Amino acid sequence: MPKSIIERLLPVPRGSGLCMDGYFVWGGSVIKAGGEFHLFASRWPEETGFPDGYRDHSEIVRATSDNPVGPYIFREIVVSGRGGVSWDGKMCHNPKIVKAADMFVLYYIGSAIGSQLRKIGYAWAPSVTGPWMRID
Repeated sequence: MPKSIIERLLPVPRGSGLCMDGYFVWGGSVIKAGGEFHLFASRWPEETGFPDGYRDHSEIVRATSDNPVGPYIFREIVVSGRGGVSWDGKMCHNPKIVKAADMFVLYYIGSAIGSQLRKIGYAWAPSVTGPWMRID
C-alpha cells in the first residue's frame, strides 16, 4: 500500500528556505530561470507583530539559490506599498510567480491606505529580475 502524504514528509533541512533577521518571511513562490532558483516571498518587520503586521507593512522580495530547497540569498525588494489610493498602496503580500510566454507575471494581494479590503493584482517584467511594471 502506498504511503500517505504524512508518512512521506521529511524534516525540513537546517539552513533551507529564506531567513531574514528582523523580518517575518511568508508565502514563498519559486521559479527556475537563468540556471538558478528565484524565490518570491512576503516579508514584514518583526516589530510590527505576527500575524497582524503584514496588513500594513508587507512587501514582496526576491532571493536566489542554486538549490530549490535553499538556502536563499536576498537580492531585492520587488514590490511594496506604493502609497496614495492605489489598490496596493499600503501593502503587497502572498506572491505567486509564473512565466507566461516571454514575460514573468507576479500575482499578489494588496490593500489601499485606509482600507482593510484586499484585492488581487499583478506586476509583469521581461526578466525575473525586472524591471517590474504594475497594473493600476
